[in-house]
Amino acid sequence: MIIGLFVTQEPVKMQCDKLKIFVKCGPETMIPVYLESDWTIYDLKSAVGSKLCLNSDDLRIIFAGKELHDKVKLQDCDVGEQSVIHAVQQKKKQLDISVEAKCPLNKTPFCSDSCENDREIENDVKTYSKKSHFFVFCNSPCNALCPGKLRVRCSSCKEGTLTVGQDPTCWDDVLKSGRINGLCQAENCDGTVAEFYFKCANHIASSDDSSVPLYLIKNNFKNVPCIACTGESPMVLVFPCIDQHVICIECFRLYCTSRLNERRFIQDKTIGYSIDCPAGCPDSLVKEPHHFKLLGDEQ
Repeated sequence: MIIGLFVTQEPVKMQCDKLKIFVKCGPETMIPVYLESDWTIYDLKSAVGSKLCLNSDDLRIIFAGKELHDKVKLQDCDVGEQSVIHAVQQKKKQLDISVEAKCPLNKTPFCSDSCENDREIENDVKTYSKKSHFFVFCNSPCNALCPGKLRVRCSSCKEGTLTVGQDPTCWDDVLKSGRINGLCQAENCDGTVAEFYFKCANHIASSDDSSVPLYLIKNNFKNVPCIACTGESPMVLVFPCIDQHVICIECFRLYCTSRLNERRFIQDKTIGYSIDCPAGCPDSLVKEPHHFKLLGDEQ
């Protein structure tokens, strides 16, 4: 399983068939490692052990909330240029978990607000495993809608050395604190609560960089037509109504601009001004205001 304070860009950006990552071994030690394209976790352990004069058999590699086993190929773990992977030595008690290392946290197959719906579309998601399942609005430097990377850290020490007890199955597991537990593998930390966050996948980010998830933006796996233009777009916004009406990103921009110009945004005492589903469905307000960043700076 891999843990992951993950500073990533595109999944595999090679130069001369090598990918540069950083391996963090404790709070004070971080070494660069150049990965061969066919390396496994065993190869990474051997390289780290050789550089630090450590027994590679005593090392545990953690990335994106999971400890990775020796036979796992790094190219299957969505490791990006200048990603940070953690290596720990101590043998802490392992959780009784069924999370598989072959399924990286960033590929967790939940794409809707309902846990039940997430499980129903799991098979569809596997078909699109190479696509991003998450989207963020990156304020800087992209200032745009971008694919996102799901990451996890210990809520106590803020390090990426926590291994999760189970994968999140819905957005509430990620957005609400205390829903997913784990065990921090850092030497002087006994943290047990996972803290999830998102990073922009379109640029190399610092270890403490994060972006706001736009959880209503989804891949249109089932080619559902836009409620406005009836076209089929690969990426859409799904309103939080019972019928989950779909609108393409361009029509969403036009819809918001029209409502804004007509002063028809709805005032809600909890979330402020927002808009609802174009079909007028109840309980369909857009609650995360960062979705309106899609309108551009002028709006």
